[in-house]
Amino acid sequence: AYYTPGGEVNASFLIGKLLGARLPALSMLRTQKLSWQQLADNNVVYVGAPGFFADQLKGMPVELQFLNVERGIKNLHSQAGEPTEYSDNVTSPGLADGGDGECYALITHVPGPQETNDVESFTAGRTAVRMAAVQSFTDKAFARILVSKMTKPSGEFPRYYQIVLRVKFREGVPTETTYILHRELHATVRFSPPEPQVSSASRPQS
Repeated sequence: AYYTPGGEVNASFLIGKLLGARLPALSMLRTQKLSWQQLADNNVVYVGAPGFFADQLKGMPVELQFLNVERGIKNLHSQAGEPTEYSDNVTSPGLADGGDGECYALITHVPGPQETNDVESFTAGRTAVRMAAVQSFTDKAFARILVSKMTKPSGEFPRYYQIVLRVKFREGVPTETTYILHRELHATVRFSPPEPQVSSASRPQS
């Protein structure tokens, strides 16, 4: 049987409440039914377990700095003083929607396959943690914290980025969300312009 965890339902409600007035054509779709053409033609927000969206993210024209792994988040390019992995700590690992502990959420904003649209994902191994990540974007007070942390000295906000959050929860309910760090991402150049041709008449004489 297929079901949607309560955290994803609440997260979808928060996203709809935030974007519904701005995007009248907003619709929901199961990840299994999301085609690459739809990813190229539409702005997409994904909320769910990392494994169901990993291939899509890896196929985007950008070099990722963080990656969801089985027990947390891997720091692919750790800098001085940073761990190579942010490890989850759950007291009841067998309960997908319950238990106590603290886990890490990864928020990723990248260009679509053809760089004409945007794709945003909220991923973590626990539903409570994914919901907390969405709440961080829909809560005005926490959103202001993210903006202050991510705004560059020039005053510019990164177009593409990844954010790592730590979420504490009790009995499957998020109780505290903390910003850990972020990285700006840069779209990769997929198509190089042809090199200019040099005619025989303009070639230098040896």
